[in-house]
Amino acid sequence: PVSLRALDDLELPELCWLFVDRLLAFDHLEGRISAIGLGFADDADLARERAERAAAQPLPGVAPGSRFRRSGRRTAPAGASPCFDEGSYQKAIVRAKEHIEAGDVYQVCLTRRSELAFDGDPWRLYRELREINPAPFAAYLDLGDLTVLSSSPERFLSLSRDGRVESRPIKGTRPRGGDPPSDRAQERALRTSQKDRAENLMIVDLVRNDLGRVCETGSVQVPELMRIESYATVFQMVSTVRGRLRSDRDVFDLLRAAFPPGS
Repeated sequence: PVSLRALDDLELPELCWLFVDRLLAFDHLEGRISAIGLGFADDADLARERAERAAAQPLPGVAPGSRFRRSGRRTAPAGASPCFDEGSYQKAIVRAKEHIEAGDVYQVCLTRRSELAFDGDPWRLYRELREINPAPFAAYLDLGDLTVLSSSPERFLSLSRDGRVESRPIKGTRPRGGDPPSDRAQERALRTSQKDRAENLMIVDLVRNDLGRVCETGSVQVPELMRIESYATVFQMVSTVRGRLRSDRDVFDLLRAAFPPGS
């Protein structure tokens, strides 16, 4: 049997809830900013006033009309070290294979966390990261004692008002080439890689199974399988899995069924 022995050495919260009553929404396509205030019927005027005040305030660390430019010196220092040394990692791979062969598990997502010392400005670091790698799901979360900087290209889950669920797992990555011929060669190498295709298909099966726990019978479909998408620095092999949430299930049931994401 497989036992859960992972130590929570970082002691980070599993969930963080934010009550946001005002926000600025950026439409990058139209170049437009909308100020949104949350309020109830009896305080609609107050909500509108809050939204207007939020729209009038300058963004932190951003001068009006300015565009961020990287300096020659990067904010983040080099020298990240993995918390899992190479010897321990190789032993973990052997143990994972043994558990798979014994039928204890279907697959293992064996990852390594890396750490480095950083005493700079996390907001500036995020903006540099965003400039270098403008990922679709980039995010900056200031949670007080914890700051989260995300540079993810991957959609874990989306849920529409009418119950449509979508997950877009990624398995398979190649760096972008320095010129069109090498770019095409890298894309072709990813598209024809048996290893990456097998891993992507395995994750698709896992996501289908997860969504099938809470979606209507027969509604889980794969409209896109192993599609190659290009990003600023890499090619990714992406699949799309969709379903319709059952009427007796909600977003928390969906999270419980699908978390953590297999990819």
